[in-house]
Amino acid sequence: MSLTAVYQHELKKTRTAVANAVKLHWHQLPDYRDSQVQPFVERVVPIIEAGQRRAITLTDAYISRKMGVQPIGLDLAALTGAAVRGGVDPLIVYARPFTTLWTSVATIGYAQALLKATNRLLSTTEMDVTLSARNASLAYAKETPSIVGWQRVADASCCDFCQMLDGVKVGAEDASPLHNNCGCTVEPLDASAGYSSEDFVSFAPGSDFGDVLIQEHGELGPVITNKDDNFTGPNDLQ
Repeated sequence: MSLTAVYQHELKKTRTAVANAVKLHWHQLPDYRDSQVQPFVERVVPIIEAGQRRAITLTDAYISRKMGVQPIGLDLAALTGAAVRGGVDPLIVYARPFTTLWTSVATIGYAQALLKATNRLLSTTEMDVTLSARNASLAYAKETPSIVGWQRVADASCCDFCQMLDGVKVGAEDASPLHNNCGCTVEPLDASAGYSSEDFVSFAPGSDFGDVLIQEHGELGPVITNKDDNFTGPNDLQ
């Protein structure tokens, strides 16, 4: 197994472990009423942030190994919690599954509404761990001038859209676009390899790759969308 595959595997294990722990607390709630939102968030946010810290540490170790140096030590506080969601408080983020539940009950019934809310919660949880890993890569590049770009590496079980982005090279300041449950990562590109500007493309909003269109999400930064879909903003992803 390649170093990148090991890194992706460890990130997936982290996302899954955190999501399972959060789900356990979610299913222990008696009736998902408003009074339970803040206590729930206060219980699960430390779990999520622990997963985010592990993702950051894994990313630091992975990039350092690829670059042949020792881990540099990244600012954990700047890469966890609200910091990876454009300053949006976790209390707001993790209240959303409650809203999803009660706004869906009338149309799909309680059981399906609870399932929908649970899926949103787990997707949000995994996304937060992924955001910390992505932002850790960008933070590492800011501290390492020899990193001139990134090459996107598709996860072994990636979707068709991510397969279209596999191998794409972008500049060091480009954040790799994501979607819900995305396990793809980036490899650092060293200046010593002699890359030129012509070797890189852009992940800027509006960039397209086949059927893939990169869009800007208010909280998550660049995200992967279907070129034929009507992407309306933050509500379309967690």
